[in-house]
Amino acid sequence: QNLRRMVYLVIKEFAAIADDVIIVTSSLTKDMTGPEIAFRAPAIRALCKITDAAMLQSIERYMKQAIVDKNPTIASAALCSAVHLMKSSPDVVKRWSNEVQEAASSDKVMVQFHAVGLLYQIRKVDRLAVMKMLQKFAKSSLKSPYAHALMIRIATKQIEEEGLSTNPLLFDFLESSLRHKSEMVVYEAARAIVSLKESTAKELAPAISVLQLFCGSHKPAMRYAAVRTLNHVAMRHPAAVTAWRNTLSCASPV
Repeated sequence: QNLRRMVYLVIKEFAAIADDVIIVTSSLTKDMTGPEIAFRAPAIRALCKITDAAMLQSIERYMKQAIVDKNPTIASAALCSAVHLMKSSPDVVKRWSNEVQEAASSDKVMVQFHAVGLLYQIRKVDRLAVMKMLQKFAKSSLKSPYAHALMIRIATKQIEEEGLSTNPLLFDFLESSLRHKSEMVVYEAARAIVSLKESTAKELAPAISVLQLFCGSHKPAMRYAAVRTLNHVAMRHPAAVTAWRNTLSCASPV
């Protein structure tokens, strides 16, 4: 298995310099649909690396099946490959929207994360479609903290482009994320709120409170992230962090 999987890596490396690497397409197609689970995911990644826009349609059916596969490794491989294919064949990948939406409802953490990322790549040229996606996932609880953090970044970008006053629901989503059970999501929400240009002192207060709590975390990474973010806040809104000056001075070195 290790030797076989190394061959896939070699094929991917040769794809950029060899003209005849496409002759292994049929072998890779056989592997991506075969019974051996260990070969299917790396075969998908290798095949999508060497497949051009003309040949992509020949494996489109297999890619759709892989995206909704019950095995999370196979589904993630197909979704990640589709993200890369968006650069060369966006029109083909857009036809997989139904399968990607189904994967976005997966219980698997990484599958949902990759599916949400691909769904955004498909819809990002349409602001209305992005807004509908944000509203859908803001109402339904995302099981993947990675996907939730990604949605926070997408919502933040939407607010920055259209203004805070026109997107109160998105800001409510950011604020509600401060109460998430995952520290990663909570920090991402706090960082997003303090980065908004139009945020007032009242709107910054909950995020700064969370960052202040992180300054006392037993995890060095959380303390570092909190102090670094509060430093940016202090440069833009010095009055907002005055109350936490003593806490910052007592924070453990990071």
